Amino acid sequence: MRRIHVSAIFLFVLTLLFLTYNIANPTTQNFDEFHYIPAVEKWLAGQADPNIEHPPLAKLMISASIRVFGNHSFGWRIGSAIAGSLTMVAFFYAGYYLFQSYLLSLSSCLLLFLNQLFFVQSRIAMLDPYMMMFLVFALACFVKIIRSEEFKNNHIIKMRKELFLLGLCLGFAMATKWFSIIVSFVFVSYLVYSWRDVLNKKHSYLIFYSLVLVPGLIYFLCFLPTMLRAGRSPIEFFALQFEMLSAQRRVVSAHPYTSEWYTWPLMLRPIWYHFAADPKIKELHRGIALIGNPLLMWSGLLAIAYLIYDVWRFSKNKISVYIIFFYFSFWLAWAVIPRKINFYYYYYPASFFLNWAIVWAFYRIIQKAVERRDDVLNTEEKINFYFKRYMGFFLFCSFVVFVYFFPILSGLKILPSEFQAWTWFKGWI
Repeated sequence: MRRIHVSAIFLFVLTLLFLTYNIANPTTQNFDEFHYIPAVEKWLAGQADPNIEHPPLAKLMISASIRVFGNHSFGWRIGSAIAGSLTMVAFFYAGYYLFQSYLLSLSSCLLLFLNQLFFVQSRIAMLDPYMMMFLVFALACFVKIIRSEEFKNNHIIKMRKELFLLGLCLGFAMATKWFSIIVSFVFVSYLVYSWRDVLNKKHSYLIFYSLVLVPGLIYFLCFLPTMLRAGRSPIEFFALQFEMLSAQRRVVSAHPYTSEWYTWPLMLRPIWYHFAADPKIKELHRGIALIGNPLLMWSGLLAIAYLIYDVWRFSKNKISVYIIFFYFSFWLAWAVIPRKINFYYYYYPASFFLNWAIVWAFYRIIQKAVERRDDVLNTEEKINFYFKRYMGFFLFCSFVVFVYFFPILSGLKILPSEFQAWTWFKGWI
């Protein structure tokens, strides 16, 4: 495991270096930052949080970032970059637990960085970078549990540390954004259903403590600072939840970048987070677009389709089943969430699993091709050899596309007319 831990440290450092490049541009508030930066500024000035639509933890973390680095665009966003770098580390561990392969886990991380959504969403002072940090750590705990020998043998008590950490991460995730509640429900329901035939009173107490009491307590404690600042008693906690729900359901005016959940996989309506003249050189503009890497996002759909075929036609490969399960759980959750309007960035959590799908589809295709040959000696070495060759080529192509879109991912200066080079379809304008 030492190699894994050392690689995780290098991943964190390299990811943070890339994410912080030109992160201070634009110097004005970017997209939904106008919801959170003013709220955080009021909090830092000793006032109550006016943004009651969402739980407080991510806003508290943005305020900590501003306290440390200053109240300017770099200070607003550096906390998100740190959270994104930790998310990459968590994804690396989750992939390692899933595939039980260093090569496949590292390949997944490289794809994640090149999928473009990760890069943009980790460089903006919104709730999502912090939510994903906690959710992906929770995912790593969950995958470690379901891929362990203890899980297969129903040794629930032996997994008490992993269950506690899972509950801890889920509690923090729910305290950043309510989407995490659905993920928590999916994870807990899966575990309870898997253990339905062996649960006894001791097991039930452990699951209740780890996956209900611990996350519930974390969620409650995260509200205390904002409640006390607003002069509200802790006993008003439940009333506050209904106020948040009412604010979430409040009618919102139409938005030019709204889109429906079923359009997100095809990337029909990406979002221009920012497009305005540079403050110093008016002839040039800076643009930031939340748009996925077309090669990765669309190849990911083909990979998901292949894994579904693989499960149905050949075998119920557990890794394929898990990837399909994660992807559709995170994506289709938005089909039942009662939101007035939706945006493409809600697809960001589900997009993580397209990277796993691509890596595993490559591996399965190569595995089947190698195993069909008469010479079955050194099968694993041959699979890894061909996987490195073809995945390396795919990563190179993905990198080329990433570089092509990089000016509008990082807010570089461009001519106003140049944005058309990246708007391949009408819906991308």
